[in-house]
Amino acid sequence: MIHVVCGPVRAEKSTTVYRLVSRALRSKKTVDVCVPKMDTRSNGQVITHSGLSLATLGIIPRVVESSREVYMGLPREYPDLLVIDEGQFFDIDLPLWLEKIPDWVYIVVTGLDLTSDGDPFGPMGHLLCIADEPEKLTAICVCGAEATRSACMVEKNGDVLVGGGEAYVPMCKKCWRAHQEHRQRNR
Repeated sequence: MIHVVCGPVRAEKSTTVYRLVSRALRSKKTVDVCVPKMDTRSNGQVITHSGLSLATLGIIPRVVESSREVYMGLPREYPDLLVIDEGQFFDIDLPLWLEKIPDWVYIVVTGLDLTSDGDPFGPMGHLLCIADEPEKLTAICVCGAEATRSACMVEKNGDVLVGGGEAYVPMCKKCWRAHQEHRQRNR
């Protein structure tokens, strides 16, 4: 089963991971967590905005470079729960590798579904299409509305700028469109 948890920055995706991993461990399930090497913000760990870390649960994620490495690094006896954090940073083959895993493994992929430009981010669009359980979280926009987008507040080159609160803020569609128009006018 593939469960995709997506949404903008600060939508509590990592909090969802923490909760799911905690529940699995209390149920005596085996857990494997993968994080992309590209995400340098947390030194290979999954940490919520409130400071909860999977390390406090005894989970040290595997830091991997590719979706192939996620699959090839799985133990011979598959885990009950496989978590892939920051799925947007993986290559577009991630869905193909995940489809090779038996259906009884509960796979959770978290990540940003959209770039700050509003385009599908990496493999997340494809993952949402094949997900047995797609879940889109929201954050709180600067105006107080439900935020479904992430807005980049600094200059960037290309689609990917790994960063946190200093670079990105959650926005509702209305504020995000106004922000995009402002950025276009000032280029």
